[in-house]
Amino acid sequence: MKLRNARDRLLHRRLRAFARALPDACGGDVNAVHKARVASRRLREALPVVLADVPPKKAKRLARGFRRITRALGPVREIDVTIGVLATTAEQFPDAAGSLQTVAGHLHAERDRLRDEMLGRLENVDADRLVAKVDAFSSTATQPAAVAHSVSRAVLAVRMVRRARGLHQAVAAAGALYAPEPLHAVRIAAKKLRYAMELAHELRLLSSRRPVRQLERMQDTLGHLHDLQILGERLAAAQAAVAVSEAVLSDLAHVSRALDDECRRLHADYVGGRNAMLAAVDDALETVTAGPVRDVETEPVSTSVH
Repeated sequence: MKLRNARDRLLHRRLRAFARALPDACGGDVNAVHKARVASRRLREALPVVLADVPPKKAKRLARGFRRITRALGPVREIDVTIGVLATTAEQFPDAAGSLQTVAGHLHAERDRLRDEMLGRLENVDADRLVAKVDAFSSTATQPAAVAHSVSRAVLAVRMVRRARGLHQAVAAAGALYAPEPLHAVRIAAKKLRYAMELAHELRLLSSRRPVRQLERMQDTLGHLHDLQILGERLAAAQAAVAVSEAVLSDLAHVSRALDDECRRLHADYVGGRNAMLAAVDDALETVTAGPVRDVETEPVSTSVH
């Protein structure tokens, strides 16, 4: 039972993290919104691996339920990040703090509206029932432990290869030019692969966390770039407002230029580190798949893979 217990433990850790964070997230706590969203993403990545022997239709329904929660939390989390970045920026530009406060007021009002929308969307999702169903499925597995572990390993290997190919494609599409949208696609691809590699490390398919750390660093770099870029868009919208004074316009334009400079510096960090990230990913995948990544098929390994 040791191998199956390892799978159960990683699933139950994710279930507990999600169940703890969601009530406070619904209450409006900024940190809880972030934790609940991350926990829902980690659960979605774990379900196909840990519940590989569950009928695909049932597993897909569970995954859809958690995806709806992730999406409901998303807009509030995104504006929370923008509010936080704006507060940090105001500390860095004290002379423009008054002008930036005008933008902050609009963001907080929008946050209240988005939170109401989030609660309305979450009312249609029975999170407690989802958690109970996942727990029940994991407790009633019928396969022998060694077989279950073998299936989980195969499912996870296939998912990691798919995620890695997606990351390679996103990096190639982004090229070396500074373009926010392609870079955001790289960030998303890196995040998805990181969650899969976290599972591989917990299941002892990867002995080192080095590739996970590489992905985390790149995700942090691109995440900060994306956050600054979003704030820049908010400042541009404020500059276009009819009621903005010349003094406010000048302050916002000055801060916008500084944000753009920082985004380009972060882009240079990304370009300088992307090859090392991809090399660490490919090395890790060769360990998990016991062969070159290009030779691994990505068709489902069983009828239960989803």
